[in-house]
Amino acid sequence: MPYALVCHQLETRSERRQCSDLVLKNIIRKNLQYPPDAADYEGVVFVSLIIRKDGSRGEARIRRGGPASINQEALRLAELFPSFHPGSFMRHPADVELNIPIRFPQQ
Repeated sequence: MPYALVCHQLETRSERRQCSDLVLKNIIRKNLQYPPDAADYEGVVFVSLIIRKDGSRGEARIRRGGPASINQEALRLAELFPSFHPGSFMRHPADVELNIPIRFPQQ
């Protein structure tokens, strides 16, 4: 699995994964902005993101979404995600698809 570059100093895969999850959650928490026309929406939007062999992010897309303005906000948040250390297959860098849930809690 790919992990956020800021987590590279951790020794185990488990620690790197937990760190990466925390990085993404913090970005979402600090930057989430409800669109005015969807202020009463509550739910989860799933964003699919390809992490390429070189660690760069591919284009994000909505896997399962909500209203159009909420989907746009989820895609905006995905653009804020950091670079990643690439995933690997048989010890070679590989493209990996991440499915990230973005929760929109009731305001």
